Amino acid sequence: YDGATGTLVAWVRIPTLAYNANTTITMHYGNSGITAPTQNAPGVWSNGFREVWHLHETSGGTVADSTASAYTGTASAGVNQNATTEKIDGADEFNGTTGALTLSDGTLTANSPFTIDAWFRLRNLPVAGAYAGIVTKNRNQTEPIDDWVGIYAVDGSPTVLTLGWGWDESQGGNLSGTTPLAAGQWYYGAMTYDGSNRTLYLNTNLENSSTGAFYNDNLGMATRAGNDGVDPAWFDGFIDEVRISSVARDACWIGTSYNTVQYAGDANYILPGSEIGLKPTAVEMVSLDAVHYPGRGVLISWQTGFEVDNLGFHVYRESAGERVRVTPSLIAGSALLAGAGTPLTAGQSYSWWDASPAPGATYWLEEWELSGERRWHGPVSVQPGAWQAQAQALSHPASGGSAQGSSPLLAGLGQAASGSVEHRVRRKLRQGVSTSDERLAVQWGLASRPAVKLLVSEDGWYRVSQEELLAAGLDPAVDPGSLQLFMDGRQVPILVDVRQQGVFASGDGIEFYGEGLETCASGVRVYWLVAGSGAGLRIPEVGSAGGWSEGPASFPSEVERADRTLYFPAFLNGEESNFFGAVVTATPVNQTVRVPHVDQSLPGELIVRLVGATVATHRVDVELNEVRVGTVVWEGMTVGELAVPVAGSMIVEGDNAVTLTAEGGEGDVSAVESIRVRYAHTWQADAEVLEFTLGGYQEVGIGGFRSSEIKVLDITDPWAVQALSAEVVEEGGSYTVTVGVPEAGERTLLAVGTGAIRHPVGVLPNRPTAWHAAGDGADLLIIGHRSLLPALEPLRALRESQGLKVAVVDVESVFDEFSYGARDPQAIKDFLACATKYWLRPPRYLLLVGDASSDPRNYLGFGWADLVPTKLVDTTNLETASDDWFADFDGDGIGDIPVGRIPAQIASEATTAIGKIVAYDGSARFGRVLLLADANDEENDFEALSAQVKAAVPSTVWVSEIFRGQVGDAAAKSELASHLNLGQTLINYIGHGSVAVWHGNWLTTDEAHALRNYWYPFVVSMTCLNGFFHEAQQESLAEALVEGPGGAVAVWASSGLTESASQVAIDEALVRLLFSGTTTLGDATRAAKAATSDMDVRRTWILFGDPTTRLRR
Repeated sequence: YDGATGTLVAWVRIPTLAYNANTTITMHYGNSGITAPTQNAPGVWSNGFREVWHLHETSGGTVADSTASAYTGTASAGVNQNATTEKIDGADEFNGTTGALTLSDGTLTANSPFTIDAWFRLRNLPVAGAYAGIVTKNRNQTEPIDDWVGIYAVDGSPTVLTLGWGWDESQGGNLSGTTPLAAGQWYYGAMTYDGSNRTLYLNTNLENSSTGAFYNDNLGMATRAGNDGVDPAWFDGFIDEVRISSVARDACWIGTSYNTVQYAGDANYILPGSEIGLKPTAVEMVSLDAVHYPGRGVLISWQTGFEVDNLGFHVYRESAGERVRVTPSLIAGSALLAGAGTPLTAGQSYSWWDASPAPGATYWLEEWELSGERRWHGPVSVQPGAWQAQAQALSHPASGGSAQGSSPLLAGLGQAASGSVEHRVRRKLRQGVSTSDERLAVQWGLASRPAVKLLVSEDGWYRVSQEELLAAGLDPAVDPGSLQLFMDGRQVPILVDVRQQGVFASGDGIEFYGEGLETCASGVRVYWLVAGSGAGLRIPEVGSAGGWSEGPASFPSEVERADRTLYFPAFLNGEESNFFGAVVTATPVNQTVRVPHVDQSLPGELIVRLVGATVATHRVDVELNEVRVGTVVWEGMTVGELAVPVAGSMIVEGDNAVTLTAEGGEGDVSAVESIRVRYAHTWQADAEVLEFTLGGYQEVGIGGFRSSEIKVLDITDPWAVQALSAEVVEEGGSYTVTVGVPEAGERTLLAVGTGAIRHPVGVLPNRPTAWHAAGDGADLLIIGHRSLLPALEPLRALRESQGLKVAVVDVESVFDEFSYGARDPQAIKDFLACATKYWLRPPRYLLLVGDASSDPRNYLGFGWADLVPTKLVDTTNLETASDDWFADFDGDGIGDIPVGRIPAQIASEATTAIGKIVAYDGSARFGRVLLLADANDEENDFEALSAQVKAAVPSTVWVSEIFRGQVGDAAAKSELASHLNLGQTLINYIGHGSVAVWHGNWLTTDEAHALRNYWYPFVVSMTCLNGFFHEAQQESLAEALVEGPGGAVAVWASSGLTESASQVAIDEALVRLLFSGTTTLGDATRAAKAATSDMDVRRTWILFGDPTTRLRR
């Protein structure tokens, strides 16, 4: 680095280069934590380099080798080390009479592979017949024709680059180039020898080649530059970048080496980028430690205080000037789980075992971001440690450095546990419920009367016994002929199995074809069984006329593996699911797809769908049963698909291994959406069931059943299922059913034995409601989970005593009336729209009581917490919750009426929150406002933003301020607690934050739960993610403040990521509204959103609390 000119020259070793994509090199600077040079020259010049002489020294008469060999050389008096003519970062000038370099570099083994390359520029060409030594090895004046080799500029009219060598004092030769050399021009010369082949290159051109030996004895004399040690072979001009490798470089390497230097300023080869300002998204390292446990290894552990877009980490061990990576692949960071742009202010903890430490080693962390950028942290020295309880709990490191106690690798994320993988035959599912006014009217009739709800999660043939139906409320005296079954507001036919006509007795039952549901919100479809006023639809049996043609030897089928083990909210895909399967990286990931009853005589197809997790170009190699079948190539955070035909012989019976490997480097990260195998299926049942297609008037026999009780059904139209007559024969203890299609056209059939008859996942009584009907209505509409409704009685009584009409509705009733019983947030919106339109007193406020979850189907196994769903919407940075969506009928991002939520999971949490709201109405009025501002940073002046909010507070109100950047973390915590206990009307926080914390651990969820303040403020949080209440694994700060015994009466916080400028606009507007008139919290927060046009701010700010609460000021 030249401080006078501000010029930096840095050689960089690039681990891999892609032929079809740019390689980005990013330079980081300005890190005050780096107090010593962090360059690693030996690590750069390590791949086959024996010695590298940059010749950038400007004085002193010595030159240095940059490899780990650390050779030294001397310059004679005729060498100018401060030449102004240079190829890159300085060159040596040779006067043509006395100037030469002597490079003490040890011995080259006889006839071993090697490469010599250098840049040179002749000031004057050699005189007629003369030669000038550029770089030579093992020649001097006293032994001029002993074993030697070198590259020269030789005048042969014209002057050309020449490779010369000799041995045994009489043997040798020259390999001359063909391109004339000119004075005053830089050239790149290189010679290689692989043990038998001699080659000579000029720039990128192969000048000449030959075969044979070079020298018989080891070359032990010093390498020379500018003269070969024999007069008059003096070089007149400039030489730069002399390198000798212990391998024979190939033509591609020679060309790349030339291009790297020659086109360093060429816009067609190198595209200089613009300066990238440091984002507040860089990983902020709190601690990095390396502790050695004798006999066990070194445990490297680190804690981040802030991170975002963190793809993961590598751990490196540095010893003897060389860094060696000890992690087999990236340790998973927070980016895929938290999403792109999602800051984790509280940070994360990580660790890794190094089972093969080196004495005196230090450790580095390499951080990878979603963008592909990398940052270094370290180094850290190893400290001795005792094998104490905390270390012992981490277990002994396994071979390769991995161990219990090491953080999970990115390559292992999303992989389903053994035995938990579902391989399902792909069917034509209706993805959700379909609605129409006519069918909705039918559903309202069903929901308002006694009925039995049958919950179906998979396609198949179902049976429900009379005993179960009676237990769920069916009238024991029901006429079985009147039983009617409905799906999505339309009657479907059933079989009623009775032993006595007109009597529904014990042992009887109903059977029907059921279809599961496949939506983001639910996997369960609800069927409604009622006793109708007339006869119900029955499944007819269609007879066989015989004489049909024989069907094909097999039929087309498809098996799909679609794991849902990784939640990736940063993948913005609209209404589609954000749950995916295994993460695909440079470490191969194997996905097993179980394929039954394969007809290998016919071809198949493999379809792989992946989603990009980084902004890189993705190249994922796909293998089927260890045979490469193709590559998925796509860009960025989008969907990539490969659909490739495969021979039937490649698809095996049973488990098929699909191997996925990212080829674009470690920044190439994606996740599996689905893997499908299309193939020809033989006529054998899969565990006593087979769904298949068959042409009209064709007949087939299906084997593999364990009993003769086999039904064959035509399920082409699920509202008009038919039973087909079939013939069953026994063959060696197994049963085969023969069936045909008695009409024209292809049909979808289902053959099912007794072992494959399914049972609903739930048989439940309906609780009749008619909330859709026009009635008196209510001012405050409360929709809650049934388990929480008793806790709402004190609030209902309080609000009605204050003159508000209150309606308390079980959310299941909303689903029953507006989505045919299926869980769907759209049902809540449709109900509110209906009530707004038809109730005599339309709702003016909506209060949701119950937690919601980003994982409503419990894919991740953390438990079912989606009591009252929210709406997940795509914002600029991630998918997140929007409660205002339920009341936003004009699409402006603001609810048409105020919406609030009490996000309780259990009754005690609801009781606490409701108790605080009721107590608040009778509490003292304090007229005090507390303004909290985070420490300012380069991009945000939080103290100035807080001053803008202060200006909106009336002068009659007492305002206190705490600025964390001025008082420090400890004092800020202490002062906040003191002000809480004094009683505050409003607490307003502006600054950084995350799901569970205010920046600097100013307030955390644990601390919020521990608060015991007697007076409850309204907390306004102008930061990101404090309202991310739907997180499946973590409680938000807003939840903790509302549901804890102390804390707040209500919180207004965001579930998303937004800019401070938009936040402060609604903050100022809210404060003005709160202190003018007698507005409710709901009215004020709703009106405040109009102060910004930022749709993300409008949609993601959520009121946690009762929207009818009035600020006690």
